[in-house]
Amino acid sequence: MRCAQQIGVVAACAILATAGVCQAGLLGLTEIRYPDIYTSNITVTYDADGAAPYGLLEAKWGLPSQLTLAMGNSLDLDIFASTFTLTAKYDPAQDKFISGTLLIEGDYDGQHTGVAPRALFSSTQLTGLGSGATDRFEFLFTEDVQTPILEAGQTIGIIMDARYLSPGTVYVDSNRMVEAQFDQDFTGNGFAYSDTFYVPEPATLGLLLLGAIGLVRRRRS
Repeated sequence: MRCAQQIGVVAACAILATAGVCQAGLLGLTEIRYPDIYTSNITVTYDADGAAPYGLLEAKWGLPSQLTLAMGNSLDLDIFASTFTLTAKYDPAQDKFISGTLLIEGDYDGQHTGVAPRALFSSTQLTGLGSGATDRFEFLFTEDVQTPILEAGQTIGIIMDARYLSPGTVYVDSNRMVEAQFDQDFTGNGFAYSDTFYVPEPATLGLLLLGAIGLVRRRRS
């Protein structure tokens, strides 16, 4: 099955809390604003029965690592990031993702590194999810609580290259893959990477109004 974005019908995304997560082919995200954390060596898996009767998409980082937290103004901090966990729950009956979580922890308290790990990005509110060619995923979350780098209520964007999902993708030729298929299990090779960053509110509103997040008609094959 493949996604086809239904352009122009975007008002319902304002009631995601009751209607579920709008899912497009891709959301059209770009790395917009600091702070930004680049994460590599992520394992992406999808279990079509992982949270029965729902499917469960997971992206997890197995080993802590030294990363760069880009804060802008030429200020980049080397942090020890201890946790990267992302989940998204898919409802096949509604043919949409209905919820998700995000947690990225690191040893930064807003002023100093080398402190006890704490949440830098933390959310239980998935508000947008898109998938597209070459196993790319894009996510929008709403920050739950104030952290050393974000205020509660601010929008988090994630661009993730899942790197060679198998077998749950459709190959259109020997070199190019199209979006993940959520009616079957799939897994990555452990080398996925992602950018997680702050999305300022005007840009979030623009994504909605321009239809980058839209109601989706999915075609079942």
